[in-house]
Amino acid sequence: MQPVAPPVKKRSNLPLFAPPRNKPNPPIAPPPPSPLRYPSMGPGNHQATTTRGLNVTNSNPTPYGTGDSSFVAAGGEAGLIALVNDFYDVMETLPEATTILGMHPVDLTESRDKLSLFLSGWLNGPNTFRPKYGRVSIPQAHSHLPIGESEMEAWLRCMEIALSRQPYADDFKDYLLRQLRVPANRCRTR
Repeated sequence: MQPVAPPVKKRSNLPLFAPPRNKPNPPIAPPPPSPLRYPSMGPGNHQATTTRGLNVTNSNPTPYGTGDSSFVAAGGEAGLIALVNDFYDVMETLPEATTILGMHPVDLTESRDKLSLFLSGWLNGPNTFRPKYGRVSIPQAHSHLPIGESEMEAWLRCMEIALSRQPYADDFKDYLLRQLRVPANRCRTR
């Protein structure tokens, strides 16, 4: 007879993706500022300001969704990490997000990392998700979860609140939320 592993504490009866921890989830620390890494963020290409330590574009001459313009408008890697940390902080406190929070592991560290890396590539920044976690199909990755209209809307509401906390241009916040509705809708399983 083979030994049996002890049961793992879960939020719900849904599959658990990471072992729980008994301490709060630390936010993912943003990488150190690197203004030369993405030349389009530097002087002469866009008028940039620093807010919360992030380079954020005030006026974007390149339409969002073209090249790395969306990644740049989000403040690069540091901006996405700030967005994702706020997103999961909102999810942990928003009453209507209780169901979707229950679909996540108790320790959100890996979830935070995966979302920030995914968004980096999705916004045409560095594709850092695949080398670390492999290929991903967003609908397939969520196919085992009971995601309907209310769960999708709760996820988007968390993102809307997180976006409102970012120093992004208002038109970029609107654009990003509209674009995120597409993969959010594709994750629906019911």
